[in-house]
This record gives sequence, C-alpha cells and structure tokens, in this order.
Amino acid sequence: MEICLSSEQDPKVMQKWESRDPGMLKLNFDGSSLGNPGSSGIGEVLRDELGKVRWAFVGPIGVANSSEVEVRAVHRGIRLLENEDLNKVVVVEEDSLNVIRWLKGSHVHPCQFARFFDEILDRVGEANISFKHFRRSANGDADRLARDGVSREVLEPFDFLPP
Repeated sequence: MEICLSSEQDPKVMQKWESRDPGMLKLNFDGSSLGNPGSSGIGEVLRDELGKVRWAFVGPIGVANSSEVEVRAVHRGIRLLENEDLNKVVVVEEDSLNVIRWLKGSHVHPCQFARFFDEILDRVGEANISFKHFRRSANGDADRLARDGVSREVLEPFDFLPP
C-alpha cells in the first residue's frame, strides 16, 4: 500500500483537476455540513486518466460535524472502490488536510473515527492507493455534490456527473 501526502502548497497557487498516468483512476470526495454539527451530505466522483466519469455518488448522512462528514465521505469512497480494478493506480484527493494527515498516519485521528479508519486501512490493503491533499478549487464537482447531498433523501449512485 502506498500512502503519500503532498507537500504543503502555496496558498496563492490555484490548482485544477489533472490526470496523471495511463490506467490511473482518481477519486475526488468531499463532505458538507450545514452547521457544526448540522445536516450533512457527501459527494464523490471517480474518473479515469482522461477525466471521464466512471461513477459519481451523492447523498445525505444525517447530522455530523465538519470532520465527521469528511471522514464518512472517504470511508464511503474506499468502500465503492472495491468494485474497481485495483491493479491500477488510484489517487484519492481531498481538500481536508486533517483527513489526509489522519489517513497517512502522520497525525493521530480522533478516537470517535477509529472504526472508519480501521475499515479504510483494512480495505486499502495491498492496493496502490495514494492520498493527496489539494485546494478546494480543484475539488469543485465533489464539493457541489456534497452540498447537494445535504438536501437529498437517500444516497444515490450515478454513472455520470449529475447536474
């Protein structure tokens, strides 16, 4: 298993979504909480190396604080990756530096999230998955889906990027 953390980035630098290697998959996820805690939703998008959407996921998760909703979003995304060919390189990108640090193990995660992190790390296993932090500006689709997820009734999968 490869888990890497990008270096701290210059806050003045604007980032955008970009592909990397042939055969690579990229999972962008985000959570949204209307209050801290408050009604919350998650959004996720998996793309291939050309940027083509393989699937998207959006929906509510109930009342959560901002950290919990981000953790639950990555947890859901890792569970959904089980349906993919994990012989490919998978880059998981998120705009919450705390969550990425917790996934990397460079910071201890809050104990209330232990069951999520235990399951995430068990599921990642030997797969070639890297976790990367980036700016919110490069996570627009997942951010939009997460905000939309707050008002949805159920978690919904799509094989396209919903409007």
